Amino acid sequence: MLIPLTIFFFLQRILARIFEIYFKKKAEIIDGLLYLMKHNMKLYFSFLPDTFDLCSYFVKIMANLNSPISSDFKDYLVKMHLGNNPETLIQEYRTPSSALKNYLNNLLNTNFRLENMMESNIQDIENSFKQFTNSLESRMSIFFFLGVFIPLGLSLSLIISSYNPILFFVVLLLFFFVLRGLTRSFIRKNSFLLSISLYDSKEIREEYQDFLKFLSLLSINLLHFNPENAIIKAYENTSRSFQEFLFPIVLKLKTFNYSLESFLAQLFDSLKGKKTQLLCESLNIMLTNDSYNAAINLKAIIKTIKRHLLLEQERTNIIKGQNFKVKVFQFILPLIVGIFSGILPIMTKMVADFDYDIGMLSLPFEISNLTQMELILLIIMQIVCVLISCIYFSRSIGDKMKVINLITILLIFICSYALSSVFINLFTLNLI
Repeated sequence: MLIPLTIFFFLQRILARIFEIYFKKKAEIIDGLLYLMKHNMKLYFSFLPDTFDLCSYFVKIMANLNSPISSDFKDYLVKMHLGNNPETLIQEYRTPSSALKNYLNNLLNTNFRLENMMESNIQDIENSFKQFTNSLESRMSIFFFLGVFIPLGLSLSLIISSYNPILFFVVLLLFFFVLRGLTRSFIRKNSFLLSISLYDSKEIREEYQDFLKFLSLLSINLLHFNPENAIIKAYENTSRSFQEFLFPIVLKLKTFNYSLESFLAQLFDSLKGKKTQLLCESLNIMLTNDSYNAAINLKAIIKTIKRHLLLEQERTNIIKGQNFKVKVFQFILPLIVGIFSGILPIMTKMVADFDYDIGMLSLPFEISNLTQMELILLIIMQIVCVLISCIYFSRSIGDKMKVINLITILLIFICSYALSSVFINLFTLNLI
C-alpha cells in the first residue's frame, strides 16, 4: 500500500514540476528579451505626437513586435476592433513574467509617458547578474556534489538494504529531474542581458557577433552617408562569412530592386537568434523613422552590449574553468560505480554472513538471491544513473555530450565492472 501511494505522490509532484518549469521557462524567455522590447517601444513612441491614442498604439505595436507575447496582443487587437477597452485588456493581461506585469502596470498608471518606457534601470540588471556570477562557483560545487554522490550513494545503499526495483526506479527519476532542474535554473539561469551567452548555440553566437560588428560599422558610416549607402559600406567591411550571408539582399539593395524597408524586412527574416532579431527591429525603427539620429542611438546600444559581453565573459570563464573537473568526474564516476557493481555479490554476502542488526534495520540481503533478469535490470539502472550525471555535467559547462563520449563512459563502466567481478571471484576461490 505504501509503494503505490509513494508513486502516486511522486507522479503528482512530477506533473506539478513540469507545469512549473514550463511557466518559469516562458517567464525567463520574456525577461531575457524585455529590455530590447522596451527599447524598441520607446523608439516607436518617440516619433508620435502627444495627441495620439497611446494605449491603442501600444497594443498595436506589441502585436507586431517580434516577441514571445505578440500572439497575445494580436488577440487583443481583434478584441479592440470589437469594442473592448485597451486599458482594461492590458490590466487583465496574465503573464508568468512579474517584470513584464510591473512594466505594464507602470505604463497604465503613468498614462504611457515616454520616460516610463524604460523604467527598469539597466544598472540594476547588471548588478543582479554580477551577484549571480559571484556565487556561481559555489552553485556548481553543490551541483557536482549531488551529481557524484547520489549515484555512489545508490550503489552503497544496495549493500546494506534490500533491492527494490520500483523504489530504485523512482529515485532514478527523481535524480534525473533534480539535475535537470538544477542545470536549467541553478546554473543556466537567464542573464537578462543584451548579450548572447555560452548556452546559446554556436550558430546563434556567431550570427550575433557578426551582426554586432555590422551595426558598429553602420553606426560609423551613418555619420557620412545616407542609410542605403551606409549599409553597403558596412557590408563591404564586415566578416567574409557575414558578407556571404548578406550578399543576396545587399545585391538587390545595390541594384534598386529592394527599398530600405524591404531590405530590413528581408534581413530580419534571415536572422535566427531572438536577440539578433530584436536588434534588427531596433535598426529598422531608427533608420525608417529617424535616420539622422540613428548613428547616436546605435552607438548607445552597442556600448551597452559590449559592457554586457564583458559581464557574460566573466561567467563563461568561471564555467569553462570547471571543464577539467567535469572530465575527471566523467572518468571517475563510471569507474567507481562499475567497481561497486562488480563487488556487490561478495559485499552483500559478507554483510549477510555477519547476520547482525543495527537498530530496526535487518541486513540479511544477498544479491545472489536475485534472478538474472533482476541483476541485469539493476546494472542497467546504475548505468543510466551514471549517464544522467555525465550528460548534465557536460550541459552545465555549455557542452553537448557526443556519442563517442557516451560510448567511452559506457566502456569504462563495463570494463571496471568486469575486472572487479573477475578479481572478486578469483579472490573468493583462493580463500576457499
